[in-house]
Amino acid sequence: MKTKLWKKIIIYIILGILVITALYPLIWMFLSSFKSDGEFLINRFGWPRQFTFQNYINAWNRANFPRFFLNSGLAAVIALTIMIGLACMVAFAFTRYDFAVSNKLMMYFIVGQMLSAQVMLIAVYLVAIAFHMVDSIPGLALFYAASGLPFTIFLLNGFFRTVPRELYEAAEIDGYHDFKIFTSIAIPLVKPGLATALIIQFMYVWNEFPLSLIVISSPDKNTLPVGIYRVVNDMYYSSHTLACAGLALTAIPVIVIYALFQKQFMEGMTAGAVKG
Repeated sequence: MKTKLWKKIIIYIILGILVITALYPLIWMFLSSFKSDGEFLINRFGWPRQFTFQNYINAWNRANFPRFFLNSGLAAVIALTIMIGLACMVAFAFTRYDFAVSNKLMMYFIVGQMLSAQVMLIAVYLVAIAFHMVDSIPGLALFYAASGLPFTIFLLNGFFRTVPRELYEAAEIDGYHDFKIFTSIAIPLVKPGLATALIIQFMYVWNEFPLSLIVISSPDKNTLPVGIYRVVNDMYYSSHTLACAGLALTAIPVIVIYALFQKQFMEGMTAGAVKG
């Protein structure tokens, strides 16, 4: 019993250290965003002596943050609609029908999710030029959808495989066609998987930087990460507190969405690990 207790204590200590290591930069960023420039210089790592929201006001008004939010939101809505919609249909087809090359196609998608954005930057830019998608938010959203499809298909495939085939057969006897089976039976049963895919891909699209940097050139079409980068390098070089406020504004939507859907996300990850 004592050995098991010590093992648990050691595990909790290690997990606690990992949690502190992961959260400390985020906490430091938020605390720094409430300091004045003078206090930041003399008290970089301490608690703010006097909280000020002026950094957030300046960042919001001077850096065109409403426009950045709108651009990122539009790109996320378009990309996630295409990505989740296509991935659902493809994953359903893999589990619904038996065809000879299904395993090879799935391996193709698995290989696709191994490719990072940095590897594809030159190819993406050449494609964007060829199809006149340079400096276009919808064009950028299409690249997001394409880059996120392999992982989303792979993830949802595991959830669709948990649906008993007997349900499909019973629905066919009742006269359901394939699209009706897909929308009325399969989709409701994989909602945890859809929530998991939606949250993961939203965080990817919202925080994505390299593709947006090369595809978008107009300042008024920048997404949040690129807008923060260009603003920080242009006007925040002398004010770390304003930079922290800008980064905090970018992080807040992701934190809020994860907090709101944390239960569905954990249920989806657990279901995928146990059943998939």
